[in-house]
Amino acid sequence: MSNLSVLKKCALFQGLKEKEITKLVTCLGAREKSFQKGEYLYLAGDKCLPAIVLSGKVQLIKESLFGTATIAASLGVADTFGEALTSTIDPTLPANVYAVTDCKVLFLSRTDALLCPCKNVCPEHLTFLKNMITSLAERNKFLMRRLGQVTQHTLREKIASYLSEERTRQKSNSLVIPHNRRELAEYLAVDRSALSAELSKMQKEGLITYEKNRFTLLNAKAFPDEE
Repeated sequence: MSNLSVLKKCALFQGLKEKEITKLVTCLGAREKSFQKGEYLYLAGDKCLPAIVLSGKVQLIKESLFGTATIAASLGVADTFGEALTSTIDPTLPANVYAVTDCKVLFLSRTDALLCPCKNVCPEHLTFLKNMITSLAERNKFLMRRLGQVTQHTLREKIASYLSEERTRQKSNSLVIPHNRRELAEYLAVDRSALSAELSKMQKEGLITYEKNRFTLLNAKAFPDEE
């Protein structure tokens, strides 16, 4: 399978050998589909299959009744979406899934087999289920951090919270964030012009330096570690 190198990096397949991954994706009815930049994979309200991003970049976008958009999550190679919906009463998406670039996605169509081991109770399927539970727990932690970011009282606090998390994730004060300025404004649910103005103030005050999506954090006290 040509996608094995990507699937080995996916959280759902951690600890599994190549033969076990190949067996599992067959069991789970995996099918690959390509999307062009700007195309919607799903719209809010659609029923969604669990999926793994094989190439490119995908975003989950929540649109308001007034036409404004907030980026709920940005997903790259080996990231997953939709797996949490397999265990809910209503398996419909609360957000749009949008192709930021040309991308390929692997959909797991056998949702009946996703949560229930086969009759042979294969060890690889049990490992997959354990990985899925861990992945859902990590997703819950991510959502709690996102809630913490967007509910900060000031724009500067939102920026600091986001950059602090990225520093923790990248283990460095020199960061390359996955968003351009428009996307970052949508991710933090703030006005783009106000965001640019605040970033400029923070740079003048010696807190950060930045160029496009590259940031350096200069003052540790301004960016407390995220819990």
